[in-house]
Amino acid sequence: MGKCVICNQEFEGYGHNAEPLKTGACCGSCNVQVVLERLKIAKEMKDKMNNDGWSFVISCACGYKAKGNNEDEANEDLEKHQDKEHSSPF
Repeated sequence: MGKCVICNQEFEGYGHNAEPLKTGACCGSCNVQVVLERLKIAKEMKDKMNNDGWSFVISCACGYKAKGNNEDEANEDLEKHQDKEHSSPF
């Protein structure tokens, strides 16, 4: 028998790792909260790694990454890049 570090209810078996919410073991019911928090943290880390903290990133064919806090800002950044880097000199 164990005692959940989140809800303080007793559970059978080994329980689940309660981190990042708490240190120790949690019951199966509280494990849902733990998993959701881990997914949220993983998404935030992925977004930061992929987008350098930007909400939207659109890639140009040349490899440039247009960035913005929303889709409109990213499209505006992409248009500026394309006008500057890919416009015809004629």
